[in-house]
Order: sequence, then C-alpha cells, then structure tokens
Amino acid sequence: MKVLRDCLRILAVLLAVFTVVAFFFPFAQVVTTGGAQADLPGVKIALGGDMSDELGSGAVLFKSGYFFGSFFLAIVTAIGMALGYFSKKKGWNGLALVTGIINAILLIVFIASRPSAYVDLGRIAGTASYTMWFTLAVCAGIAAVVICVLGILVKDALYVKEHGGLTIPKRIFKFLREYKSELGKVVWPTGKSVVNNTLVVLAVCAFALLLIWLVDMGLYELFKLVFGTGA
Repeated sequence: MKVLRDCLRILAVLLAVFTVVAFFFPFAQVVTTGGAQADLPGVKIALGGDMSDELGSGAVLFKSGYFFGSFFLAIVTAIGMALGYFSKKKGWNGLALVTGIINAILLIVFIASRPSAYVDLGRIAGTASYTMWFTLAVCAGIAAVVICVLGILVKDALYVKEHGGLTIPKRIFKFLREYKSELGKVVWPTGKSVVNNTLVVLAVCAFALLLIWLVDMGLYELFKLVFGTGA
C-alpha cells in the first residue's frame, strides 16, 4: 500500500509538471487569410505577443485571460502537488486538488469549444485550430487530478489502518446517512400554514410601508412649516 501511495503521488506530480511544460509547446495553429501559418505555444496564447516574424508586419496576438488563468492554475497545482509529496503538511494536497479541479474544468471547456472563443487572435486575420499538444495537456491535467485523489484515498486508508477510525469514503457515507436522518426529522408546514404565514408577512410589510409613508409625509409638512414653502 505504501509503495502504491508513493507511486500515485509521484505520478500525479509528474503529470501536473507535464501540464505546465506543455504550455511551452504549440497549443494552437493559426492560418491567416493570406495563407501564412504559425504555431501558437500555450504561453504565447496566455500572454500575447508580436507575431510579425511569423505572420507578417502588424500581426499581434492579444493576451487570453482564460489561458493565462489556466496557466497560473497549472503552476499552482504542480507546486502544490510537489510540496504535498515532499512536505508533511496536509494543506498542500488540498490546495493542489482544488486548483487542479478548476484547471481541469477550464481545459475541458477550452477543448470542447472552438478556438476562436478563447484564443484571441487580435489583429491577426485568420483562423486557429488546437493541436495534439493541447489535447495532451488536457488529458494530463485531468489525469493528475484523478491520480491525486486516488493517492489521497490510499494515504488515508493507510492512516486509518495504523491509527483506526473511518476512511474518507466511509466518513462521506456516514455524513450522508446522518444528513438523511436529520432531514427526516424536519417538520414541513402544510399548504394552509404556508398561505397564512405568507399573508401575515405581506400584511406586516404593508403596515410598515404605510407607517414609513405617513412619517415621511409628516416630516415633509413639518419641514414646510418651519422653513417655508419655498425652502
């Protein structure tokens, strides 16, 4: 079990690092209306840049905030998983898992959409298409999250075996059973009770509104008496 735990954690770290490294390879290929072609690394899509050398004078790629966010999350995930492996603090794995899940969702949205929705060609007149490297980055990002979860479950099972208690899945099922039990104790109001309570609330609101209106009118008339109608 310990060997399996270490293997899963190392594999998760390697996949998370690969996701970051993949951003430096072509994520998309752009073809201009004039027929010129150029590869767009993920980092360049995220940060933007001058494409004059590849596509001619004036070709500028705008920064994509979506890819920049994904790149940042990929870095945080890789660092969190690495620190979670070498450090004894439990918080790093949790941070890596959260950022990894968010990034995996972003990557799935990117690859499920047309590149034009997230690759900002800016002043470049043309079309873009995703490459194999981007597909690999998506698969690596998702796999890193899945393997990280498996590693956490194996680590938790080892801890429970040595110290006793319930594993994470059992704690979840216990919580759901207790939640269902507590939910069964809830006394739901009848339809008549809901109508009566609603009418009471509406009546109180109407009375408060009327009272505020009367006070406002009274203060207004008092203001006119004190300072004159022209005030």
